[in-house]
Amino acid sequence: MIHKMVRKSVYLMVYVDCEGRTKYMSSKKNNKKTIIIISIIVLVLVTIFVVQKVTRKDISELTYEETTAKDYDYYEEDGEIILKEYKGNKESIKIPEEIDGKKVVGLKCDEKKVFATDLRAVYIPKTIEKMGNNKSVEDTKGGFFSDFIEKIEVDPKNEKFLSDNGVLYRINKENKKECFLLLYPRSKSDEEYKLRDNTAKICDCAFEHNVYIKRVICNDKLEKICKSAFYECERLEDIQIQKDSVKFIGKFAFIYTGLKKIELPECLEGMGTSVEKWEEDNKKYNENTSHAWIFDSSITLLVKKDSPAYKYAKKKEYKYETY
Repeated sequence: MIHKMVRKSVYLMVYVDCEGRTKYMSSKKNNKKTIIIISIIVLVLVTIFVVQKVTRKDISELTYEETTAKDYDYYEEDGEIILKEYKGNKESIKIPEEIDGKKVVGLKCDEKKVFATDLRAVYIPKTIEKMGNNKSVEDTKGGFFSDFIEKIEVDPKNEKFLSDNGVLYRINKENKKECFLLLYPRSKSDEEYKLRDNTAKICDCAFEHNVYIKRVICNDKLEKICKSAFYECERLEDIQIQKDSVKFIGKFAFIYTGLKKIELPECLEGMGTSVEKWEEDNKKYNENTSHAWIFDSSITLLVKKDSPAYKYAKKKEYKYETY
């Protein structure tokens, strides 16, 4: 994670000229001073990272600590409690079922914030019914928790959400036998993950910014991979999409990954658009609406000749092979 810390902390722009000399976008007079400042910042960040790595417990050793009303900003709605922000400093917490005798039913944060900045692990009780950072608090996405989250666990009695090996899912309210993958924790360090057998959708930004995941194995009932689902998963090099399953891949779903080649199923109809637009097009390929990029330009797409994926690959000028 140190590269993210450096990236977020140092904003000095650097470029290299044609002779290979590194130049800093500052006056020549201050070059030496600037280099010293940057070196000190990087040294401090590396030191902090190493100390934390040595002293902090493994995620499997953490226990969920109880929290109370004083640990949160919250508000009341229809006699129930919505939590807006966790204010404490614990690494691993259990969200309470009640505050002031009222049931805690939701987690909500502002659009530009995350619910709990420094949390590594969180336990969601059975009372939580809604979670997200939009106005309706109906859904969540990758950015809902911060870059440090490693594990999300849900009470087995919760009827709206569930967890699988620390990964957060929502039960499809229209079909209880299906679930949607909401959030793969950004700091979860596993290199491989296999989706639950009843996963119907990977939601917006679900795996976004995870720098550990290398391989994802999809189930045969997966229908949708939504917008920015794997955005900036830099080490992702293999995703196994089952034959005759995925019918939709949203825009920017695999931008900035390590993928070199991917096989796309013949049944894939929605590409480079939003779920809503695809559904407006009766879940059929529409060349006029399928205009956004899904993959990096360096990837090779393996497609069925004359399939929608084949037409999309030609339109966007991707490298492709047919099967």
